[in-house]
Amino acid sequence: LLIGIIAAPPFAIALTADYVPRLQPLWISQHLARIVRRIDPQRQAVISISGYHEPSVVFALGTASRLTDRAGVERGLHGPGPAIGIIAEQIETLPEQLPRTGPLDEDPSLRLVEVFSGFNYSKGKPLRISVYSHGLDASPEPPPAAARGR
Repeated sequence: LLIGIIAAPPFAIALTADYVPRLQPLWISQHLARIVRRIDPQRQAVISISGYHEPSVVFALGTASRLTDRAGVERGLHGPGPAIGIIAEQIETLPEQLPRTGPLDEDPSLRLVEVFSGFNYSKGKPLRISVYSHGLDASPEPPPAAARGR
């Protein structure tokens, strides 16, 4: 028993340090918040979100974020002023097999900022998340190498 008490804290720290970073696909809201901070540091854009309406995303992106459907995201991206549109779609295949184009990708007024995969743990479904921007002039830094291609 004493050995277990002594060994437990270092084991827990080692497990946490190694395992938690591998859970990145579960932290969709935090990843979206990092993207938004990178492309809109002044927080001037209207944010519309489709397909991922978890409370954590509202907490991470702010209560002014609009939870809507895909058409609502498209309207938000084409509205006046800067905008960020986030579309989360359930996927049934591996993220590497997904097509990378869609109607919004072909719109020259929009910029596809990032596409990544994640896991909606409350619904048990894998997601493909696409982040678009409109009217944001800043040239953001590219996403970190670890975030590309997810």
